[in-house]
Amino acid sequence: HSMATKGLPEAVGSVLATPIGEDIVEPKLEPIVVSSRDEVRDVARSINDVQQRALQLAVEQAMQRRNFADSFLNLGRRVQGLVARQLDFITDLERTEEDEQVLENLFKLDHLATRIRRNAESLIVLAGVTRQRRAGQPAPVIDALRSALSEVDEYTRVTIGNVDEARLPTSVAADLAHILAELIENGLNFSPPTTTVDVSGRRLTDGYEITIVDHGIGMTPEQVETANRRLSGQESFTVAPSRYMGHFVAGHLATGLGISVELRSDADGTTATVTIGERLLARSRSARTASAPAAAAESSPSTVAAPAVASPTTAAASPQGSDLESLLGVHRRLSNPEPADTPDKSPWAQSADTEASGDDQS
Repeated sequence: HSMATKGLPEAVGSVLATPIGEDIVEPKLEPIVVSSRDEVRDVARSINDVQQRALQLAVEQAMQRRNFADSFLNLGRRVQGLVARQLDFITDLERTEEDEQVLENLFKLDHLATRIRRNAESLIVLAGVTRQRRAGQPAPVIDALRSALSEVDEYTRVTIGNVDEARLPTSVAADLAHILAELIENGLNFSPPTTTVDVSGRRLTDGYEITIVDHGIGMTPEQVETANRRLSGQESFTVAPSRYMGHFVAGHLATGLGISVELRSDADGTTATVTIGERLLARSRSARTASAPAAAAESSPSTVAAPAVASPTTAAASPQGSDLESLLGVHRRLSNPEPADTPDKSPWAQSADTEASGDDQS
């Protein structure tokens, strides 16, 4: 009984939890010893065989996961490096191009490359590697939303509503943009093409909350429960169909940052709620200076960017290239911030990756 309820589960768990980069060691479990020579000894012998075989299977499974992770990491970094060079080349062309139609086409190519880079980053996330982000100036939440829109296909179907002012450390904002892009893209894919996906953000007493609402067919309670389990990092991506990869990527990033992601669904569609704790928010000057509410309202990004970028009607009435250019510009600043003068010692600072050479572009 002790072997079945404690010894074997703990041994298997320790094998499967071996971090990337460390050798997998098969634990040693004491066999069950029976001194009699009747059927009880035969049962004990069989249970010992089962115990040993279970450990061997756990080691084999851990090795398979390690091979998956290595493949994802190598492929992700190769694609990441190629896309970074492609983006640099496209950016150079954009700077010197004066023809509006050609410039708009370059923005579209830039958009495609940005979406490819997100897929490459997703592979690195699934590999379980801690990515290193360069520190920079705190970024408004609206920048994370705009950056997320630059990473999805039908960004003109996304409507950004009211977004309360708040700022995030650059490392948090960049990963938050990736999380939001996965959730927004799911909403776009599972809702009719004639509908919009609505995004808004509000300040809480103990943090910040972003909601993403689609108007699709919704999900069953069982599907919602399974999706929330993936988004909370409680399930391995190796046991689910690849079409749910976005949930695992968002869940892995959110778990690493300490962000909560939860889905709920009804007949009107599905709502994703992203909750950011107070400790992850950067204190803005307006928050410290309560005597300047007018200045804070004047500088609020929600009053400047949301409707012009996200509203389908506005995007249709103005040149699409200029809207896309704005999104891509925000994405570049957020993904490749200037190095800070001092090292980032905040709670959200991530440790350096042992193979950070290919991760600098993230």
